[in-house]
Amino acid sequence: MISIIAFSLGAQDLKEFQTQFEAFAGAMAPVLSYNATTGDVWSTAYLGNFPHLGAGLAFGISVIPSAALNPFFEAMGTTLPQELANGLPFPAMAVTAKLGGLILPFDIGVKGMKMFPELSALLAGSGITADYTLLGATIRVPVINAGLKVALGASYDYLAGSITMPLKDMPTASYTFSDGATNHTIAVTDPKMALDFTTSSFDFTAQASIKILFITPYAGAGISVGKSSVLGGLDATLTYDGQPISESNLQTMKDQLAQAGISIPEISAEGFRFGSEHTDPVIRVYGGVSINLLIIYIDAMAIYVPANGNLGANVLARIQF
Repeated sequence: MISIIAFSLGAQDLKEFQTQFEAFAGAMAPVLSYNATTGDVWSTAYLGNFPHLGAGLAFGISVIPSAALNPFFEAMGTTLPQELANGLPFPAMAVTAKLGGLILPFDIGVKGMKMFPELSALLAGSGITADYTLLGATIRVPVINAGLKVALGASYDYLAGSITMPLKDMPTASYTFSDGATNHTIAVTDPKMALDFTTSSFDFTAQASIKILFITPYAGAGISVGKSSVLGGLDATLTYDGQPISESNLQTMKDQLAQAGISIPEISAEGFRFGSEHTDPVIRVYGGVSINLLIIYIDAMAIYVPANGNLGANVLARIQF
């Protein structure tokens, strides 16, 4: 993501910057919906009533397809880096736990993750600030609870994060646009790439699993319904047509941007942000296998989103009784 935003800074036309960033953000926003489900799905479709329980650590990767990235790089006069030929990976991590229900057949789960202070300090040493929060809760009800287990699940997931990064190789840059009568220039000094993302969604799943000796194959489908948003741009000292931005000319600049057909959700003397929101339901199918060694379970799962071809993968290591 850092490399994509940094490349886009080479564009001198603000309208093109907006168009291509919004295309990238539009491709990233639906990825957030199923990335936020990391830690919800366990190989065992239904744990069983209390005292069945478990806890572990889940890692997830979702991929924005390269087809969604190519136009962005082409608009900036460059080609897609070979490292992103298979898409842009977006990671997730969560501590997750589930507990069997009392009396009635169900199990409940919670998960969470926050940016480690040690990692924040390490990034700060390079001038990078970052934050990451993932929270969620899940309930599953068995439909079949025999050798073959089939369960329906519902969860709420919240994911939010941000990153700012200094662009040391670009102390200044300028972006031009026309309001139809006059050309205008927004100049930036000491810019930092800035990216903020959030998603809040409800997820519903149907899953089947069966234990065969020490192996548990499983498969299912899910749909996430909610809203994901991505904001990105520059934190920098801005000037407009050679003048410092102030309250007196800020509204004039916004009006002229509107006349040029450029919508900037956030702009001030300290920087600007473009953005995109996604509210369409995201349907995914998934499947995998778990290796069970007494009370230790290692899950590996692949995810596919039919609507846009997005791919993902999760690995979960846990103790389960």
